[in-house]
Amino acid sequence: MTTRQAPHEPESTAKTTRHPVWAPILEWLHPELLSTTAPSTSSAPTAFNAALQYMLQLGIPAERGAIGVKFPRAQQATLGEQPDGTWIGQCAPEQAAALRAVVEMTDLLEYPENFPSLLTTLERAHWYGIEIRCREADLPPELSKITRPVTAAGLHPALGIKPEALREENRQVIGSFPTIALDLTPLGQILAPNWRFLLGIHEVIALVVDANSDERTNLEEALASLIDLRAALGIDTDLTVGIAGEFTPETLNFATETRDGGSEILGTGLKQRLKEVLDLSTAFHHGKENVACAFAADVIFRAAQLTAAQHGIN
Repeated sequence: MTTRQAPHEPESTAKTTRHPVWAPILEWLHPELLSTTAPSTSSAPTAFNAALQYMLQLGIPAERGAIGVKFPRAQQATLGEQPDGTWIGQCAPEQAAALRAVVEMTDLLEYPENFPSLLTTLERAHWYGIEIRCREADLPPELSKITRPVTAAGLHPALGIKPEALREENRQVIGSFPTIALDLTPLGQILAPNWRFLLGIHEVIALVVDANSDERTNLEEALASLIDLRAALGIDTDLTVGIAGEFTPETLNFATETRDGGSEILGTGLKQRLKEVLDLSTAFHHGKENVACAFAADVIFRAAQLTAAQHGIN
């Protein structure tokens, strides 16, 4: 595997009109299921690209690994036998910059022999990076060694954790990753005392929208959480809005109760969640910490209008 350093993003290119967000999609084992997210049906070979294009058209920026793709253990093991990586290498370079692989920590530690093949495949396809997702409160010390081979492959490493992992025992592991994705769902958790473990991190992804929820996200509460976190982090830390969990066939469509007690189909669950995270990102970047929580509803409303105007979302 050729050794190269992950490119540093100049400040001028890191700040775009499409504010950075993080969003998950289905695992690549079932790309044909992604056709349900696209405006029109697609065959299995092109379903992934169709879903990717759909997300980009909705306003997800094609940069900085905004779209996560889950790689189950079984598929990691067979990547070395597929030189072209199936659909992995079929997307255009500008699309590849939007993609990051998502790997469970347990799979990585139990089957480390699969990791080099995955890195080689992602490097060849020019993907942006890789996220190691950890669901446990205890982070194994060996995780701190993961960033070196990832950056050597020209990829950007990220660590996805739960709030329970923000503890003294994990300080070294957390500090070894330039990007930390923090799952803040469900909203309303009291986490302020633990924010200190994120100080010095280059970028924190606040996952405040739940991909698997069948209810509308409380955008006002989510914005308040973002404002609190922004105030606690250092000025050198970038804060990005994201979606927790992963989209499944069961959650692509869902219903929610209306005020009159009836129900309405919101359409594709993926579209609804993406609109929510885009609205939050727009509101947060336009209002920043100067926006008082009392005005959050008005900010969200105006942000939704601005998001729709920018990206042509109905």
